[in-house]
Amino acid sequence: TREANRMRSHALVFAAGLGTLLTLVLTNFSDAVCRTLGGARGTMLVAAREYLGIRALGIPIERSISIGTTFCLASKDGATPLRVTAVGSVANFVLDWLFCTRYPQQAAGASAAASVLAAAMSAAYLFHRLRAQRLWPSPLEIPRRKDFSPFLSFAGPVFMLLLVKSITFTQMTAYASGLGTSPAAAHQLYVSLLFLTAVA
Repeated sequence: TREANRMRSHALVFAAGLGTLLTLVLTNFSDAVCRTLGGARGTMLVAAREYLGIRALGIPIERSISIGTTFCLASKDGATPLRVTAVGSVANFVLDWLFCTRYPQQAAGASAAASVLAAAMSAAYLFHRLRAQRLWPSPLEIPRRKDFSPFLSFAGPVFMLLLVKSITFTQMTAYASGLGTSPAAAHQLYVSLLFLTAVA
């Protein structure tokens, strides 16, 4: 319907637009972000800054993927989001291996580039599936000024909740990293299990 097309259009535009804004912030202030939120110093700061500067380029793509998969879930299609995740995971694994073995001295940037390219592959597959299922908004409707208020009233609290959680986990990681390699690795393992069993 026209209303569904409008809602999907607005969701994609907001996701890509805000993702682009976040990309600009992180790429322009990567040094401050890595120092303040990540606690990075010395050689760790160099690697973190390199990783963030490249990885941030994929934020608009990943935000659009998150929104696009909800279109599938809303139409009771759980298989497509699973395939999208599988495509990204396999591509990330292969590209990580290829890039990091070829450029071991720039492993941080290589792994970040692999993640961005893997996200692009996932997005391409998702776009193909959405078009095939007629879930991709056509024509794409740009939100008007009056459409911002309802969006912000809903998304604002959700954004703040996610922001607080992200800062909390980042500070925990920064503290663990300052304790040495083993504590940092143990912390990362714990966080991964937490996201798998509790958050996800």
